[in-house]
Amino acid sequence: MVPGTEGPDVESSPFLLFEENSDTLHLLWQTKVYSVSRISLNSFKEGTFGSPIEVGSGTFNMVMSAPQAAITRDEFFVPTASGGTATVHRTMVHLVWWEEAGSGNEVRYAPITLLEGTYTGWHPVLSLNDLDKTPDDLATAAEVLPQLYRAPRIQTGRNDHTVVVAFANERNGRLTSFELAVLPGEISYLADKIRSHFIELGRLRPPVQTIADKIRSHFIELGRLNPRVVRILGDDIYAQTLAVGPAYVERGDYQGLADAVSNFAAQSATTLLENGRLGEAQTEVLRLGRRADVDFGAPRLQVRKALAQAAPRTAAAPTTIYTSADGKAALVAWDTVNQILYRETTAEGWSEVFSVTLSSDLTREAAAEYLAQRLRR
Repeated sequence: MVPGTEGPDVESSPFLLFEENSDTLHLLWQTKVYSVSRISLNSFKEGTFGSPIEVGSGTFNMVMSAPQAAITRDEFFVPTASGGTATVHRTMVHLVWWEEAGSGNEVRYAPITLLEGTYTGWHPVLSLNDLDKTPDDLATAAEVLPQLYRAPRIQTGRNDHTVVVAFANERNGRLTSFELAVLPGEISYLADKIRSHFIELGRLRPPVQTIADKIRSHFIELGRLNPRVVRILGDDIYAQTLAVGPAYVERGDYQGLADAVSNFAAQSATTLLENGRLGEAQTEVLRLGRRADVDFGAPRLQVRKALAQAAPRTAAAPTTIYTSADGKAALVAWDTVNQILYRETTAEGWSEVFSVTLSSDLTREAAAEYLAQRLRR
């Protein structure tokens, strides 16, 4: 018996995901009791289940699609009190689902963080529709069939710390994909230490110049990177504090200044790692935490829009979205009685409709696997 399923509630839409690296089986399912719908997660490892995690919930007979999941794993190092370093192992379970809401249907995304296999106790639930900054276009959106809207998909990305999520946005009728990359833990650790130090300094209401001087000094003391890299980042954070600080200090918003500069630090460090230099990156960095999280740093997620174009015309049938590993190409497939029909992205928009004919030698499952790998060869 899976913990969390013992009562009279009705469970449905199970989704299994096996993580080979840690030999762990992750189980997702929906529960409905009276008018409350809920998505739960539990993990089976070393012969036993853990405690169930409530991922998301809705009331008043809200309709929720079956959740989809993908896993990222990494490890990072944090300083110890003795002057050495400790290794932290992190697993993130990335979940997406569609849900019906009175104010507008949404595609939800929930990143669940496990440190050393233990749930951290909190996770955000984000609207992917909100992350898509494309203007609303309700006329175009009305031309897209609901089966496509209700079929968000998440898949593994280009490496162990990225996933790709694709969905049709009911606000503008566009098919959008995001590449979501979990930033190295060392970056989150440094950014949250800076954030915490800003908040401590803010209690004394110092001038901006004093804050900038102390933050640069504090950052260099924290650094475990190449000394030249730490100096470059420290100088950049110093300049950013002087640039944006006056507006925050004038209104006494030291918490806001802490968030702004720590996010800038995470973005700058990420850009430096990717490009070998500082500069503007065409991405957004999200902090997935609600407290200071100074022990290990709250996870940071780099969000990069990979694809956004008008959704294809499909049919009123079960629909699946597939993407390339970088999210820049997509394939939308829908089922018929003895075929799977599909369209692919092209430079001009969408291809004509292609078909895969099912037979005794080619099952629906095998055809789906072929389509899943078509953009990943």
